[in-house]
Order: sequence, then C-alpha cells, then structure tokens
Amino acid sequence: MTPTDAGRISQLGSPQEIYRSPKNRFVAAFIGESNLYRAQVGHDGLALCDGGASIKAPSSAPGAGETIGLLLRPERVRRLLADERADNVFTGAVSEVVYLGETVKYRLQTELGLEILVRWPFDKTGDLPTVGDRLSMGWDRDDMHWIPWS
Repeated sequence: MTPTDAGRISQLGSPQEIYRSPKNRFVAAFIGESNLYRAQVGHDGLALCDGGASIKAPSSAPGAGETIGLLLRPERVRRLLADERADNVFTGAVSEVVYLGETVKYRLQTELGLEILVRWPFDKTGDLPTVGDRLSMGWDRDDMHWIPWS
C-alpha cells in the first residue's frame, strides 16, 4: 500500500504497518477511522490535549514541550467494568450508535469534552449501549501511536 499526498509518496509499507504506525496526519486519515488529538507533551509523561484533557502519552513519545498528534484507533478503546484498569480512563456519554454487523461504532463525549470514537464487537445478547448511556472506557498508553503535528 502506498498512500500519496498531492502525488508524493507519504509512506511505504504494508497495510498493517501504515494502519498501526502512520508517519503523519495524512497517512493516519488515509486508512481507517481514528481518534487524533493535538497535544503538548509535559515533563511527567502526560500529554495535555487541546480542550484540557490529560492523557498518558505513549512511552515512545518525544520529550517535554513537543506538540504531537496522539492517534488512537477505535478498536483499541476498551469498555471498562468496575474492577478493570487502564492507563487512560474516561467516563463519557454515548452520542451516536452505528451498527456495522460484527462491530458497533460508538461516538462518546467525555466529561472533559474529548470526543472518542470506539468500535466494539457486537454483543450477541443484544445488550448494546444506547444514546445517552454513560460508560467507563480506557486504553493503555502504548495502545496509542504518536505522530508529528506539523
């Protein structure tokens, strides 16, 4: 697969490499849906996103003061039950539900104003969250990929 931007090759690699580790924002948007947040890396390993949400940055993120993009693919977000843990945990309300067969796509609005797109397997029991439901969700810091923001 070779994504091109205005006729220039942006990244060479297999579809899996490009999906998991895009080199820039164009490539990230080229293949698949994603959550992409502009963030400032702090001294404590946290990244402050535009809007104020604080996220534990990937361990490979650059040093403090850098402005980066944090890329989180929708299938990497987990619905958390009371006893489950993750590096990054948010509570949010379901604002959209789209049934896609084997998976269901949800758009969630967190209390900090962060919008998170998730894709979870279809629950065969039919017990699906609906618009307005509040959910706890999370992901580990290395479930994200960072890209240069420029």
